[in-house]
Amino acid sequence: MSIPTVSTAFMEAVFEYLADRGVDEARVLKALGLEDKQQLVFNARVPLRDYEQLFEIGQVLTGDEYFGLNMGASPMPRTWGLVSHLAMSAPNALLAVTALMNYSKLQLDFVHFTVNAAADDEVVLSSHIDVPRRPSRHVIEHMFANIMKLANSQVGYQAIRQRIEFMHEDAGNPQHVERVLSASVSFGCGSDLIIVPAQFFKQQSRYGQEDLFPITEELARQRLMEFSALGRHYPWQVSQTHLSPAAMCSIEDTIGTYLKETRSRHRPCGFGR
Repeated sequence: MSIPTVSTAFMEAVFEYLADRGVDEARVLKALGLEDKQQLVFNARVPLRDYEQLFEIGQVLTGDEYFGLNMGASPMPRTWGLVSHLAMSAPNALLAVTALMNYSKLQLDFVHFTVNAAADDEVVLSSHIDVPRRPSRHVIEHMFANIMKLANSQVGYQAIRQRIEFMHEDAGNPQHVERVLSASVSFGCGSDLIIVPAQFFKQQSRYGQEDLFPITEELARQRLMEFSALGRHYPWQVSQTHLSPAAMCSIEDTIGTYLKETRSRHRPCGFGR
């Protein structure tokens, strides 16, 4: 099994975030016992265990118990690479989420995402950890905060009654987590997931560029194939996205068909009790 990794952009983001808060690179490297941050890079990737240690060091150096969460709420679009470009150029929320599901492994190869329909016209975006040990709370909260902020602030989709469930327990201030994520949050649940109304997927992008999206997606496909050639085997199929009006149904029909095929009965953790 391959060592779980993240892209170097995610590592650089931690150093940049700390520098913005007065913690320079030299202090971080000293805490890590390293001379150069390139010592964290192996085959152009950063091992997950070293990435987790960066968050632990960040918490110590800043005194921020929610270091990963707060950093995730200050996203740097280039951190997500092609995935953020796909999300920005997608003409609607459904295709933006599809891009996340298909190509997030380019940035974080220890997790994949699925979308399923739940009761009451709600949709569940679930994260599935593909390694035996679940990553740290900082890593999970950073990832979710990144997704929420990129979708709501930078891609421009309206936040509608969002709920989030985490498997881990809270660090002591759940109200802060809810403020940062702009969502109701439950802890100690059976899965890590985001729940939104199905109407979220009907939103049209403010910045969608239908001519750019297929070009960017083809590049992402090529990058994913290159990763596979390096021995990174992924347990899913990339879904072909069709943007041609002649080949694509209305967005409402597309959503209805997609969710019907993925129908599940999810019982939200901590809600309706």
